[in-house]
Amino acid sequence: DPQGRLYLPALAGRSPAFRRAALQRYLSLAGVPAVDEALLHRLDALLPPDAPCARLSLPQGWEAHRRHRRLELTRHGEPQPVAWE
Repeated sequence: DPQGRLYLPALAGRSPAFRRAALQRYLSLAGVPAVDEALLHRLDALLPPDAPCARLSLPQGWEAHRRHRRLELTRHGEPQPVAWE
């Protein structure tokens, strides 16, 4: 979206592999380090609106937050907009 968040309805109905690839790209563009398959699986579990958790701690002070159909990254509590190419 224009604020550099990931719009989650765009991933709805997509395969798990597609969602994880999109998440990998999003995290890579943000500069989140040490992203592996296990982290992508945990992050993918946040995406459904009925998921029990809406936040995930990421390496080196990063966090992912699901809010109002969007995934937002923060680092040390500050929003980190991601510029899509």
